[in-house]
Amino acid sequence: MLATTFLQPILLLLLTLVVHAAPLEDRAKAVHKNFYLLAAPKKSVTSKKAIGLNLVDPFSGPDFFLRRQEGAGSYSQFNLTSGMLTTLEFPPRNVTARVTFESTVDESTGEVIFHQEDGTKGLLSFVGKFLAYKDDVNGFTACEGELSQTIIVYNGTDASCEKVYIFQQLTAPISA
Repeated sequence: MLATTFLQPILLLLLTLVVHAAPLEDRAKAVHKNFYLLAAPKKSVTSKKAIGLNLVDPFSGPDFFLRRQEGAGSYSQFNLTSGMLTTLEFPPRNVTARVTFESTVDESTGEVIFHQEDGTKGLLSFVGKFLAYKDDVNGFTACEGELSQTIIVYNGTDASCEKVYIFQQLTAPISA
C-alpha cells in the first residue's frame, strides 16, 4: 500500500511528461469537451484576475470573434477537436436554431475567428490546461477591437494589446 501511494505521483509526473512531449499533431488530435475558456494576465489557472471568454459578432456578419467579457449572464461552452475550438451558437439573424461554429486564427491579423462548421483542421491544442496555437501558449493577447470589444488576437501588436494566457475550466466563470 505504501509503495503504491509513493509511486502514484511519480507515475502521474511521467504520464504528464509523455503527454507534453507529444508532437503538436498528436496533441491537436486530442479531444477536450464541455469546458469554458478564461483569460488571465499571468500563467495561472487560479488567477483572481481571470475573465471569461465569449463569442461576439459586432457587425451581424457570418463570423464571430472571441472576446474577453466580464459579468456575462452566460458564457460559451467549448470543445476542442482536430485542433479547433467548436461551440454552438445562433447564427446572425437566426434565433431559432444553434449551429456549430469552428475556430481559426487569421494568419494576417492573428484574430481568433469562429465561422460555421466546414470540417477543416486547426492548429490549436492544450498544453496542460493552457490553450496553445502552433504549440505556443505565450502568444495570445487581448486587444481592443471594433466597437470597443476586447478580442483575443494571436501576437497582437496594437498599443491596446495586453498579454494573456487562456485556460480551460469545467465550471462557468463567475459573473461579477
